[in-house]
Amino acid sequence: MKKVLLVFCVIVSINVANGKCPYFCHTYMSPTCEDAINECKKEDTVESLERAISFCKKLYHSCNHDDMSKLKKRKSELAAQQEQDRYAKCRNGNADACFDIGYEEFEKCNAFENCENPSEALTYFSKSCNLKHKVGCFNTAMILEQNLFFKNPTKAQEYYRKSCNMGYEPACFKVK
Repeated sequence: MKKVLLVFCVIVSINVANGKCPYFCHTYMSPTCEDAINECKKEDTVESLERAISFCKKLYHSCNHDDMSKLKKRKSELAAQQEQDRYAKCRNGNADACFDIGYEEFEKCNAFENCENPSEALTYFSKSCNLKHKVGCFNTAMILEQNLFFKNPTKAQEYYRKSCNMGYEPACFKVK
């Protein structure tokens, strides 16, 4: 038993030293959702809060509704803040942020979830392309080539050419 406990403590120490939320150690210590919340305040990311929520669900008997509500509320607030930050970064010329927004919008429309405005993906991919994102150019071309609403093969070729000139090889195969 002492060897098991020693190995466990070493694993916990390594994880703590690496800055990871050691949720599994709560299983062996008096676990509460409040502990999970406090552990994740160090990281304060959507992912760490998701792990804390998952942890609380597993130990629901030790969690009250307030604990779960706190976690879910903070996760929601943080996700909203991250989304606002991403849009701000895009407005300020961050090509990766624009690409990420375009991809997210494209996924929504592809899965027919909340696809209120199918042009959003095209807008943000195009913006990322103008900011020199080679895959953003390629995705803009793909939408212009294949989409029923925005079909424009001539414009698609322009974007494939841009993407190819930036070094994105798959686009070079599409240039006519």
